[in-house]
Amino acid sequence: AAELVTTDDIAQEALRMQRLAKAKSNGNYDSYLNKGVNQECISLQRTLVGTKARPGLYAALQFTAKRGATDDFLLSRAQGVPKWVLFFRAIIYRMLKLLPRSHPSHAVFRGHAYRRRMASLEPLARVTLLHDHVVSMAAALRPREVLRLPRGFVEAIAGDASLSNVNMVVCTSCHAVHTWRTCRKCYQASRRLNKGRPTGKPGG
Repeated sequence: AAELVTTDDIAQEALRMQRLAKAKSNGNYDSYLNKGVNQECISLQRTLVGTKARPGLYAALQFTAKRGATDDFLLSRAQGVPKWVLFFRAIIYRMLKLLPRSHPSHAVFRGHAYRRRMASLEPLARVTLLHDHVVSMAAALRPREVLRLPRGFVEAIAGDASLSNVNMVVCTSCHAVHTWRTCRKCYQASRRLNKGRPTGKPGG
């Protein structure tokens, strides 16, 4: 049956596209995901993947206006990190925040356990693990949906799945999953520490 599209659906999709355009301009894809993954009126397929005409996160990352280039499988780098790693870790972080602690992905993405597991795998198996857990988490969050990442994506990035690259999914300091920009856990700990320090300003 054809999908029923309401006026509210159209409005929500327009807002999603605005948020994505803003994230693409300022690099804050975490903000886009924070809203989008929670927004059940829009499918995760549209939010996370999308199409050339109506991009989601993946499709937005494929095109770089400054270089006029198309990076079909997110093999270029941003912030010194492969875009496919940034794509996975930002999504994994957001989904783990929404899933109950009983979901098996929580155990998989604990820093030390994750690194040991990745060290034991061949490159294709490493990226297959990332792919399969993202699909599994999406199914847990949206039981009526099926998330499909682009055909050929896993095979294409397998050649770039060195241990150092896949380990960029988790923080080297606290071992939590990174967001797109940084380790949120370390950032929040630093903020708390700085708040507790004297400012050096004279009293009133």
